[in-house]
Amino acid sequence: MLLEQPTDVEFAQLLDALPDAVVWMRAMRNEAKEILNFRIDYANKKSQEMVEGIYKASVGTLLLGDNEQLRRSTEKSFQVMCGVMKTNQPHEYDFFNSHLNAWFLMSRSKLGDGILCVTRDISSLKRAEQANRQQTNLLNSVLDSSPNGIMSLASVRDDAGKLIDFTFLSANEASCRMVAKPVNNLVGQRLLAVFPENVKSGLFAHYVHTVETGESVRIEMHYNYDGLNFWVDVSTNKLGDGLVITFTDISVQKQLHQRLENSVVDLQRSNKNLEQFAYVASHDLQEPLRKIQAFGDIIQSQYASVIDDGGADMIQRMQSAAARMQVLIKDVLAYSRVTTIRETLSAVQLDQLVNDVLADLETIITDKRAHITVEPLPVVQGDSAQLRQLFQNLISNALKFSKSGPTSPAPTIAITTRSLYGREMSEMNISASDTDRLFHLITVADNGIGFEPHQAERIFQVFQRLHNRTEYQGTGIGLAIVRKVVDNHQGYIRADSVLNQGATFKILLPA
Repeated sequence: MLLEQPTDVEFAQLLDALPDAVVWMRAMRNEAKEILNFRIDYANKKSQEMVEGIYKASVGTLLLGDNEQLRRSTEKSFQVMCGVMKTNQPHEYDFFNSHLNAWFLMSRSKLGDGILCVTRDISSLKRAEQANRQQTNLLNSVLDSSPNGIMSLASVRDDAGKLIDFTFLSANEASCRMVAKPVNNLVGQRLLAVFPENVKSGLFAHYVHTVETGESVRIEMHYNYDGLNFWVDVSTNKLGDGLVITFTDISVQKQLHQRLENSVVDLQRSNKNLEQFAYVASHDLQEPLRKIQAFGDIIQSQYASVIDDGGADMIQRMQSAAARMQVLIKDVLAYSRVTTIRETLSAVQLDQLVNDVLADLETIITDKRAHITVEPLPVVQGDSAQLRQLFQNLISNALKFSKSGPTSPAPTIAITTRSLYGREMSEMNISASDTDRLFHLITVADNGIGFEPHQAERIFQVFQRLHNRTEYQGTGIGLAIVRKVVDNHQGYIRADSVLNQGATFKILLPA
């Protein structure tokens, strides 16, 4: 069925009914077909209603008039329209008319041998855009004033609909500061392109879970990926086919919490030591004194006038007890001196310090024909006197608990060192705050009698002896002093051994 075409009158009525101003301007050419001007050959009703510099000329009016001032004001429009005629490419722009207090959008396109100009009032659209900008600016101001990092992300899915990545939609100032990225390097970028280790950290799986299930997630974690290293509290909430991430840097709180935990541990350890000391003060330390007193009473009552062999024996026993008490008191005082480290720390050259210790022990080293090797040792910050006590006790222990017998090998002691990070010593209970700290690992290994592995912690306790006094002299305080010195220097110590196969002491001191 053929549709009846509208008449010219009907077509004119149709154009007059449009809310847009429609004008057709014919190109006026010379004999060389060059455009000299444009003339309004058609203007709909709406265009004739628009005044004050938009369309107030009637049909037949030339764009470039005879008036020089008007000609200058329309010259730019003339050049634009000539360009549209030449390239057949439409030209569009918006402008504000102050007389009408309104925004308009004008489009010019080639139609026949002329230009079709269509002008639309877009004031309501502009007001909506302005209101939207104001609302966006207000929201951004609120978000940027937040101390928490806030980011919004849109899901990126493959052809099968699987969520494979996210795109950053927004990021407030706090979030940019915490991740050390300007907002321009985030918005519009893929999450895994900016933070490729997000999958390895486990965060990506939480994000996917929130989007796919709608369940919010909140976790605390140590984020040590993508060049970042901080403790963070992360919350996720679904938003459309994406999510909003809110996160807070809680590194300071974690450090304070760790310090508090360390203080509690130190206090517990101190209390335990005080309890042990009180027990010893009331028992072990008084035992030699009671013997001295008892033998003294016997001498006074039975051998006052004549000291025979028995009396001499009693005196010898008294002297032995007194000597043991003297050693015990000396060790107890040594332990009490290292309970805290209050001296100013200084650079300590461990090479020289160990050489001095070996010089002090030269006699016993020679007597036992011991072979001691020492690798070049580092310089550390610490208390020289306490560190000297540490090495003296370890080396003395290695010499004391060497194997005896005509066929036993000569004592061998090896002191070695290397640098590493706390996280590399998984066998030690390294605190979270020290995992990325650089340490000097100093190892003291011997070929002595060793000890049972389950005794590894007990040997560092005060007055804990693995052998009776008749086998090996000592008070059981030496290794307790070693541990206390290590603790004072914010280090770590571990002992490993197999019975009759020697012992190895590993010491971590901050680099």
